[in-house]
Amino acid sequence: MLIGIDINSERPIYLQIRDQVVSGIASGELVEGTALLSARKLGRELGVNYHTVNKAYNLLATEGFVASDSKKRVVVKPHGNANEGFINAWKETESMRIREGIARGLSKKQIRRMFSSLLDEVSR
Repeated sequence: MLIGIDINSERPIYLQIRDQVVSGIASGELVEGTALLSARKLGRELGVNYHTVNKAYNLLATEGFVASDSKKRVVVKPHGNANEGFINAWKETESMRIREGIARGLSKKQIRRMFSSLLDEVSR
C-alpha cells in the first residue's frame, strides 16, 4: 500500500499516515497479518522523521488496528474491535455532524442519502 502525505495540509502528518492505514484496512487492501513498512523506511520514503511515523504507528496500536509481532514488525490486527467506547464516541461525533447539517438546512432525507452514499463509497 502506498502512503502519501500532504505537507500543505492542516492535518498533522502522523494523523495523515494513521488515516491512510485505517482506510487501507477498511478497503481490504491491508488484511490481517500484513506487515507495514518499518517506521524508518516509511519515514525515508515520505521524507519525514521516523518519530512521526512511530507516533502514527503507536496511535494505531493504541486504537487496536496494528500490533507488533514476534519479529518486531508492525502488522495489521484482526478486525472486530468496535468496542462500546468506540461506538459511543462515534455516535457522539456523528450526532454533532447531523445537528450541524440540520442547522445548515439539510433535510433528514438529504442526510440519509449522504450517509448511504458515503457508506457505499467507503465500503467498496
